[in-house]
Amino acid sequence: MLIKTTIMMIVLINGENMDVRVKLTNLMIREAFFSILKQKPLSKVTVKEICTAAGVNRTTFYKYYKDTYDLLEQIEDELIDNLQLHLAHINKSGLSDIFTTILTDISEKRVTYVMLFSESEGKLFRERLFSLCYEDNKKVILEFFPKLPEEKQEWLYYFIADGCNSVLRQWIHGGFKQSIEEMVEFLQEIINTINKFADLN
Repeated sequence: MLIKTTIMMIVLINGENMDVRVKLTNLMIREAFFSILKQKPLSKVTVKEICTAAGVNRTTFYKYYKDTYDLLEQIEDELIDNLQLHLAHINKSGLSDIFTTILTDISEKRVTYVMLFSESEGKLFRERLFSLCYEDNKKVILEFFPKLPEEKQEWLYYFIADGCNSVLRQWIHGGFKQSIEEMVEFLQEIINTINKFADLN
């Protein structure tokens, strides 16, 4: 009853016309999918297992997804699209707002991000996430390293991104113990340290 009420509230708040039952069905499928992924890799997960755990039939599953890989891809697409929407409405003149937006999104959708940052198949998602962030950080990197050629700006970004990825994974796997503010401050310190000691200009 609580899940149905929550879904109804989401629909009303977002002003969406999608049937509540459709949202509830997708929620049950995804929760079952996440639960199974904790026990085995994506390559071993079957549609039958998901349907049994979710309490839906295979016809219902195939109405929305082609297979388990399509299910994962749709989840990733929705996260990326949502994050892009949030990043489009912030001030990108500094790193603080960008980091805060990303970390807030991760915290609010922590169940999904925990799965994507631990599942081996989530590697593609993490690459997509940091590629998205590169577009939003180009201007910031240029301000830090104004004389650095564009090609090397990209190299530098992915060097930093790999480090940030490791920090985020530790944060996520550690149960989000540090506050978003603490994480933003630490990530900014990393960037500032690189800027201070790297002779790249």
